[in-house]
Amino acid sequence: MRANASGKVFGITFDDGYRNVFENALPVLNRLGFTSTNYFVVNQFDGGNVWDAQKGVPHSPLMSVDEMRNWAAAGQEVGSHTLDHVHLSEVSPEIAYQQIAQSRTELGALLNTEIGAFCYPYGSETPGVREWVRKAGYSNATTTVRGLVRPDDDLFGLPRVTVARSTNIFRFLQKCLTRLEDRRLSG
Repeated sequence: MRANASGKVFGITFDDGYRNVFENALPVLNRLGFTSTNYFVVNQFDGGNVWDAQKGVPHSPLMSVDEMRNWAAAGQEVGSHTLDHVHLSEVSPEIAYQQIAQSRTELGALLNTEIGAFCYPYGSETPGVREWVRKAGYSNATTTVRGLVRPDDDLFGLPRVTVARSTNIFRFLQKCLTRLEDRRLSG
């Protein structure tokens, strides 16, 4: 995740492995020459966002294994979002570590490559959970904490800037080109 770039540098991330990202975002990323990271829920390939059902969120299909492989073949990064999209800080340490480590192993086997990126489902993490992600062999992890990444940030607690469907072009440019999202500004 460390790059030798200068100026305004940004990373594009997607959570959950939604099929609509494969169908709609991948062609645009390819056309513009951008790369991104998509965090996949390993036990839901060709399934759906079952973790959202109790909240009344409609079913959205997730990528199949073949689509995930095509995503990676197109130069996009595959990251882990656990086996089952669990709240890691709310399950036993044994289950949390299994969700973290086994998802990396299974994704790596499906792609025949090492998986370095992890994303905490729901942003559910603690210092102990971060340590398990390190121990499992990942090189970085993203949170749901809003903010800009700084050079001295913990690579296992990277903040992100949310760009949602409701984000208009003016707000998008503000988020990308200003310090609007930097919640850690000093007084």
